[in-house]
Amino acid sequence: MGSDATWTTEWTNSDGSKSKTQAAFYSRTRSDGRVGHYRWNNGRFIGTIMNGARFEGKWVQDKSGQRCSRSVNGSHYYGRAWFEIRGGGKFKGGWSFCDANPNLGWRGWR
Repeated sequence: MGSDATWTTEWTNSDGSKSKTQAAFYSRTRSDGRVGHYRWNNGRFIGTIMNGARFEGKWVQDKSGQRCSRSVNGSHYYGRAWFEIRGGGKFKGGWSFCDANPNLGWRGWR
């Protein structure tokens, strides 16, 4: 994950629909804590990449479908997320709004 590689990703929305975007994970954590980004409302990933194969942390955007009571990385629009590379240039994971357990799917491929 941590090699500035671009992934095509698709997540399941809370209404069951799907959304797609490009995402990238960096080889080094940026000074503001970002470990990657995606092309959706200034989307960024804040957290930890373990062994180059698993991300755990938060997704953060300038705007999303739900406003959270606290702020992460300068925004009240965020949620929890995790991804794990499964081999074959694919990852699977989950996401949620705010601090809820990640219960919606998010997958990626190259």
